[in-house]
Amino acid sequence: MKDELINLLKLQDIDNEINKMEVSKERIPEEIDEISNLLVDKKALLEHSKNKLAELEKSKRAIENEIKMEEERIKKDKEKMMQVKSNEEYHAILREIDNSRKEISDRETNILKFMEQMDDAKREIEEGDLQLNKLEVEMNAKNDELNRFLKDVDANISSKTKEREQYLSKIKLPLLKKYDMIKNKKEYPDAVVKVISYSCSACNMHIPHQMVNEIRGSKQIHVCPSCERILYWSEENEKNN
Repeated sequence: MKDELINLLKLQDIDNEINKMEVSKERIPEEIDEISNLLVDKKALLEHSKNKLAELEKSKRAIENEIKMEEERIKKDKEKMMQVKSNEEYHAILREIDNSRKEISDRETNILKFMEQMDDAKREIEEGDLQLNKLEVEMNAKNDELNRFLKDVDANISSKTKEREQYLSKIKLPLLKKYDMIKNKKEYPDAVVKVISYSCSACNMHIPHQMVNEIRGSKQIHVCPSCERILYWSEENEKNN
């Protein structure tokens, strides 16, 4: 009976190790998703900056065309001035030329503003490209790291699974079924727990002296009356008593 419990405890240790490795594998997609989401956000910001720059360039070209039209108008007005015969017509053309020059000046001011905004957008694009490249390098490195980790974990799980098989044959089927039933309850991290000071170490339920004596003497396998976990007597209890 004692040997069977020892084998069961070893089986539980292996199962706990396998479970920890499985949990660590589950976290890997979350880490990859976190970096992927950052990449998506950075790409969206970069695309926004590029679209903004394209709109600014389009607006700048439109204003430059308007300036060319005003300059062409001034040229024609100057040609008209050579042909006018009255002061009234002459001054009217002068006013038109002045208005065109003012329009050109206002548009040139707007172009300067657009150019400042374009410089800001170009800086955003340059910084965004650098950040995106850095994230992509980090993403590739992280993927390589996680893939190596996955291979190691899978290899360890495979090794532990083979080791687990060695103990299954050493444990009687009824006890093994009981162990599996308890282990499958997610709220129970351990199916086999110590008796400490006449209490279940898992739920603190008091264990009757007679039952403790039987557990201590490895005469019979008992479960806790409260949580129904399998109980065992630890050598540490002997040292403390």
